[in-house]
Amino acid sequence: MGYYDTLTLTSSGRPFLVFSVMACADVTLVMSELLGLTNVRSYKVLISFGPRQDQLEIHKNNARKIHRHLSCVLHCTQYREFWISWENGFVRIGYGSEVGTNVHLEWQDSHPLPISAVSVNSTSQTAEFQLRTQEGMCAYTK
Repeated sequence: MGYYDTLTLTSSGRPFLVFSVMACADVTLVMSELLGLTNVRSYKVLISFGPRQDQLEIHKNNARKIHRHLSCVLHCTQYREFWISWENGFVRIGYGSEVGTNVHLEWQDSHPLPISAVSVNSTSQTAEFQLRTQEGMCAYTK
């Protein structure tokens, strides 16, 4: 998958990211070993959007490991708040701002990757992200 208009952040040593997103199409988050490297040595969390197609997926090196169908995951005009974590190869995604609560999908990697960067993107023509950092909130509009 080619990532254009992608925001990439260093993970600052924290094994999680809290974010809000407003998008009318799929949203992808890639946690990678090297800054800018998104196709190998990485975990990908896909939040799919569409009629009867809403789902969450976790991939490692572009191979799907687990998925779950849900409804009303993303919204075109309202922010949805999520968190992702990847500590010790335990990749999880949940709703809300408190990491570890409202878990909706999780997968344990038996050979964990050392993560140093996170990239966010959407296939939506416009998508708005709000990322919580140690310094506060960071906004990104695609």
